[in-house]
Amino acid sequence: MKKKNLTLAIVGITATAILTGCSSDTGKNPVDGMSEKEHQQKVEELLVEDANVDDVKASIKSMHDTMNGLVCYFKQYRMAGTDEAHYDASSINKHIEKVLPQVTDTNVKKDLLMLRWLITYYATYDHLNNEVTDEVANTGVWAHRIAHDLDYTLHKGGEGDYFGATFALEGEKSKAWKFIQSTDLVTEDELFSELSE
Repeated sequence: MKKKNLTLAIVGITATAILTGCSSDTGKNPVDGMSEKEHQQKVEELLVEDANVDDVKASIKSMHDTMNGLVCYFKQYRMAGTDEAHYDASSINKHIEKVLPQVTDTNVKKDLLMLRWLITYYATYDHLNNEVTDEVANTGVWAHRIAHDLDYTLHKGGEGDYFGATFALEGEKSKAWKFIQSTDLVTEDELFSELSE
C-alpha cells in the first residue's frame, strides 16, 4: 500500500509540474553538449568585457527563483495582479536594470526586455475587476520560462527542462516571442525600443 501511495504521489507531482509550466519536454538546451571551457567562453561573449559574470549569474538565478515562487504549481492564475506579484515584479525589474548594461548580446537584451514586459503586465493586471484569462496567466508562465532558460544556460545545464523561450538560444524561434506576438498586447517596436536608442 505504501509503495502504491508513493507511486501515485510521484505521478501527481510530475503531472502538476508539467501542467503548470514548471516542467516541459520541449528539448535539450544547446549548451548541454559544451565543455566547461566552451561554456565559459560563450557566457563571456554575451557580456561586456568588464562584466561581473558571477553577479550576472546570481541576478538571473534570483529572477528564476522568484518566478518559480510566483507562478509554478497552478499559481499563475491566482497570483496575477496581486501585491505579491507587484513586489516580485519590482525585484525582478531591479535585477534586469542591473544586468542589462552588462550584456553585449542583442538577443540576451531582447530576452531581458521580454521578461520585463511580461512580468510587469502580469503584475499590474487588474484582477479585481477582470477575470484572469489564459492569456494573462501565460504572461506569467512565459516570464518564468525566459528566466528559467537564461538561468539554465548561464549555469550550464542546471536542473530542469529547457523551454526554448529565449532569443539567446532560439533566435526568432523563441517560444516566448511567439507567445507575445500572438497576444497583440505590445508591438515589437514598443517592446524593443531601448535597443534602438
